Amino acid sequence: MASGTNNKSAAQLMAEANKKAKSANGFFQRMTGSGSGTNDDARELYIQAGNAGKAEGDYPTSVEGYKRALDLSTEDYEKAQMYEAIASSYKMFDLPQAVAPLTRAAELHMSQGKWTMASQILEKIAELYEQMNDYENMMKCLREAHRFLKQEGQKAAANRVQKKMAETLVFQHEFFQAQQEYEEMAEKTKDDAMLKFTSKDFWLR
Repeated sequence: MASGTNNKSAAQLMAEANKKAKSANGFFQRMTGSGSGTNDDARELYIQAGNAGKAEGDYPTSVEGYKRALDLSTEDYEKAQMYEAIASSYKMFDLPQAVAPLTRAAELHMSQGKWTMASQILEKIAELYEQMNDYENMMKCLREAHRFLKQEGQKAAANRVQKKMAETLVFQHEFFQAQQEYEEMAEKTKDDAMLKFTSKDFWLR
């Protein structure tokens, strides 16, 4: 089913975007300096093509649209958004390929000091590794996400990630390390008015 602007298909939007991108690099546009606005229009069309591809279930075309929009992105926040969109489509047909763009999105957030956003991306990467049964890399992502949340004072979110770490350690039969995580959580939450209701659960574990 076609989707996107005016119900145009992903293929139609890609064709329009390609035409717009080509015209942006034409001789007249370079001479007059008007190519940047045309590039913005092309980028928007590529995003629409990516969205339409996703709506149609054509995930490879969706990835292609987002990648071309990425190439025309100039701001880091725009690039991060495109990397996340690319990963979201890759997840539907080639799970391992989703790791690299999400990693790049996390790195861009880190470079801007957006540690909470970076931690959210790292949790998504950890979920991918979990689906691929790669628990070593999963734990690396969770530990980094936990560190970022902890330093940003996001206590509830940090606790949630640490709980996931402990559960993963139990699954791997790393019981001593899991116990350490649970005890640390219990110790932190017992005097926290917002979190203390969970401390009993952690101690019982």
